[in-house]
Amino acid sequence: MVPADGMSSSTLSTGGFTVAWNFGIGMWTVSAITGGAPLLFTAFSIPFWIVGARLARDTFKSALVGVRLNMDRDEFSLREEIVGGTEYKVRSGKTSDLTEVDLFVSGYINENPVRSAGPLNDASCWEVRSLSSNRCIRMVAGAEVITFGQNLELAEQDWIVSEIRNFLEL
Repeated sequence: MVPADGMSSSTLSTGGFTVAWNFGIGMWTVSAITGGAPLLFTAFSIPFWIVGARLARDTFKSALVGVRLNMDRDEFSLREEIVGGTEYKVRSGKTSDLTEVDLFVSGYINENPVRSAGPLNDASCWEVRSLSSNRCIRMVAGAEVITFGQNLELAEQDWIVSEIRNFLEL
C-alpha cells in the first residue's frame, strides 16, 4: 500500500496555490462578465479554468488517495483508494502482460528531473510537485501504461521496482 500524502507541506503549498489560482481566474472571469466584455474575451478564461480544475483534482488526489498493488502469477490489480478504503479507480490485467517496470522521468532542466507537461494523462506522471520528487513507478501492460508512487522517496521507488521486477523475472 502506498499511502496518500495527507496534509504534507507539498500538499498544503500546492493546495494554497490552487486556491489562489482559481480565485484569481474567478475574479477575472466575473469582472469580464459583469463588465460587459465580448464573449470571446470572456471565453479566453476557459483554458485557465481547465488548469485550475486539474490542479484541484491533483491536490485532492495527492492528499486523499492511496494505491494498493496486488500481484500473483496470473493477475495484478492496482487500486486507488480514498482514505477510508473506498475504491476510486481500479486497473487490472494479466501478470503475463506486464513487459516493463521502471522509474519514469520525462526530462531534465538544469540537471533537475521534471515531469512532462505534455498530454495530461496517467502516463505523463505530471503533477505539481517539488523537483525533489519528480519520478513515478511505471508499469507497461500491453498498450496500457500504469503509473503510481509519485509521493514516494527514491529509495522506496527503487525497492518497489526491484521487488516487482524480481517477481516478474524481468
